[in-house]
Amino acid sequence: MKISLLFRFIVVFVTFMQCGSLLPAATLADYTFDGDGGAAISGSHFSATDATWGDFSSYYGFSATTNSAYVRADQLSLAFNAGQYLTLTLKADAGYTLNLESITLLLGGSTSATATSTGPQFSYAQIRTSADGFASSLILSPGSTIEAATTTPVGGTTAYLPFTADLTSLGLFDEITLRIYVYSSGTRYNTNYLRLDQVTLSGDIQPVPEPSVIALFVAALALGMGAHKRNRHGDGEREQNNAAKE
Repeated sequence: MKISLLFRFIVVFVTFMQCGSLLPAATLADYTFDGDGGAAISGSHFSATDATWGDFSSYYGFSATTNSAYVRADQLSLAFNAGQYLTLTLKADAGYTLNLESITLLLGGSTSATATSTGPQFSYAQIRTSADGFASSLILSPGSTIEAATTTPVGGTTAYLPFTADLTSLGLFDEITLRIYVYSSGTRYNTNYLRLDQVTLSGDIQPVPEPSVIALFVAALALGMGAHKRNRHGDGEREQNNAAKE
């Protein structure tokens, strides 16, 4: 059966409409904490807020010396605490949406070189988003667990481990906030620190189709379906006529 010119147009049109989602994911925002919570932005049509800390009273911030976001161990809860987190927000410009693919981060800690008996430092993190009102934690890899965990030995050591969370199931958003909840376990020495570094969000920015473009697509699809039905009806009549002649 021959494919009509209109049907070919519809195929091309649908491909064009989906081209945004076919673009490879790229780094959108990179937080390296070089003394502040600012992000390095890649691309256009969106913005990223500075990363900020939640409910901590003291001994937290961003270090230009270690290039990390930090909290002193004695300020951390011994289990998940809904008020203790690092938060950041991405927002698409008008006419665009966010299509996030992943968030990666380094989680670690540091211990004092002059207090070798105070350690090791146990650091934990969970990631939640505004997509579900911060109700559930994302699955992290490696380990397929909701809890990232590291252990920093004593003796002036700073050590990190990388973790990644898949964000593709979240869908499209014009704005989304992510929170990295942090806590510790064991004895929390005031010479030790939990640290985060290289928090990176990857994905792409997609244009929102104009209503007139959507209407055009619907009209083209309806015409194409009608033409396809007429062609099938004509083919059926021709087959019947040929059968009658035989």
